[in-house]
Amino acid sequence: MNSGQSIKLLKKIIVSTISLFLIGSGALLADQSGFDGYWRSTFGHISLKTNGSQVSGTYSNGKAKGKVVGTLSSRGNLLIGKWVENAGSGKFVFKLQDGSNSFVGKWGKKNELLNGRWNGVREKKAVLFKQAKPSDFVGEWNTNFGKLVLDADENNNIIGVFSGKVNNGTVKAQFDAASGKLNTEWRDDKHRGQATFQLLEGKNGLYGEWWYQNEQYGGAWIGVRAASAVGCVDGNCEEGDGVYVWTDGSRYEGHWRKGAPHGVGRAYNSDAQLEKNGLWLNGVYQAKILSGNLAEGNGKIKFTNGDIYTGQFKDLVPSGNGKIVYRNGNVFDGEVLNGKPNGEGSFLEKESGDRYQGVFRRGLLQGSGTLKLANGQKYEGKFRQGEPYGNGKMTWKDGSRYEGDWRNGKPSGTGMFYYSNGDQYTGSLKDGLKDGDGVYVFANGDTVSGTWRHDQIETVREEKHIAQTAKNAQSGVEKHAYFENNPLPELTNLFHTQNRAYLVYQMQEKKLPFIDPHPISNMVGDNKELHLTYFVVHGADTLSEASIRSFIADMTKTNVDDFKLDQIVNNRNDVNKTINQYRFGLHKARIYISGGEHFYYSEDRFALTQ
Repeated sequence: MNSGQSIKLLKKIIVSTISLFLIGSGALLADQSGFDGYWRSTFGHISLKTNGSQVSGTYSNGKAKGKVVGTLSSRGNLLIGKWVENAGSGKFVFKLQDGSNSFVGKWGKKNELLNGRWNGVREKKAVLFKQAKPSDFVGEWNTNFGKLVLDADENNNIIGVFSGKVNNGTVKAQFDAASGKLNTEWRDDKHRGQATFQLLEGKNGLYGEWWYQNEQYGGAWIGVRAASAVGCVDGNCEEGDGVYVWTDGSRYEGHWRKGAPHGVGRAYNSDAQLEKNGLWLNGVYQAKILSGNLAEGNGKIKFTNGDIYTGQFKDLVPSGNGKIVYRNGNVFDGEVLNGKPNGEGSFLEKESGDRYQGVFRRGLLQGSGTLKLANGQKYEGKFRQGEPYGNGKMTWKDGSRYEGDWRNGKPSGTGMFYYSNGDQYTGSLKDGLKDGDGVYVFANGDTVSGTWRHDQIETVREEKHIAQTAKNAQSGVEKHAYFENNPLPELTNLFHTQNRAYLVYQMQEKKLPFIDPHPISNMVGDNKELHLTYFVVHGADTLSEASIRSFIADMTKTNVDDFKLDQIVNNRNDVNKTINQYRFGLHKARIYISGGEHFYYSEDRFALTQ
């Protein structure tokens, strides 16, 4: 909920607090304690007994008898609970007024809103207000004869009106300074008489007696100063500490900002049970406080999603140096701003073992850093929004590495590949593939320079003779030979004339447990692990499947009996399309790729690894 929204829009939110605005309780007798004692109320006499934060009691108006049980607020001036009698049951809320000699309240039946009035004044051992002035009686009072509104005229006499379910009338009174009493004449459509009123300590309780004109005693006329027992009943519910009670009986006790719970607070449901206790921001419950003092700048909290933060706070928000232990076991340790990794820090993904050390911004990898994957890969360089971007170096477990430009998590721009077999490529790349001008240097020094598209050479522009590298095989197996006088024509033919390719591949899938999003999930995936092993053999379309499998086995020392084999047009787009349907068929997957070599087949076992 936005901080600018009004309290009314928070009706359905159950919220909380631990500190309340301190309201003076007025003078009480030594043996009086809050709601403890005997009261004359809207529903007759009520006797209440306090035991710690729990209150119980009975009430009776001569016709109905019942029991009440409730719980005090943290300040002790709010009682919320249940009433039970033969005719039914329901809930109530009493607010103790200043002076502790009167309370205003609301009641409702079970599963209904608090829409009835239940007020009371202390009867036994009530403390009278002896320094009363005429103006102290002025105002609106809720009495056992309905609403009584008193005002003062130009002669400082008190005049007013009363209205109730039975009768309506007027009053005219004179103040007796010696006794502090208000001597009143009243009249309605049928009767007239006299009444005396006295104020109770706190000036919020009115106690009186009335008679008919013939001096026949009528009874007690009591009232409480009009106030609300729902809404903001205590303190400041806009900017400060306060208590807000909703008409269903739920309430929030704590700090407010811009009319919304913000800070430390407690939430109680309509049955007065504590539901949430901790930190709120802009009306939304954020976390349970486990230890420390957030206002002083240090603490430990548990977010509603299960994550735990330990460290520094600023304005009640995790900011500074801290540690986040995510509910899935992942761990961040470093600088935090507004609850998210921001600045220098380290991140460990528990499930995969992947680690990152470097700069974060708003929870994402942003800036310089080092990412070490559990499969042996390591990236060192720049990141942007969680992905390698800019200049960086990737090293693979087998010793291969790439140094150069990155875009959107892939080598793009200008860079150099160093393969584990000693080959090198220097030039342009796009989306991880050789694309544009580039030079490929084989381990023996042979060089091919030209234009590449989608990892396949299109034009050979520079011809360099390939040195003879034939060697005698000690194992008796004939080695690959390159002939000095006829290297490039043969090489060019291999690149351009063979019109078939054979994709030999195997996909193994392993389902992983669910992992929540985290700063490096954009790179390594988060719910599947796919192992793709593939080879591409370029050759004539007359090659048999057995020959291709035998050739791959010789070249890679890999048993490919269980691999699938597809024949495709000798076009790198088609090769990638076939492979990518497995690599990217699932939206979220951690993919490990092995193999990937392109071999050119000939009867004399001439083979070129690209």
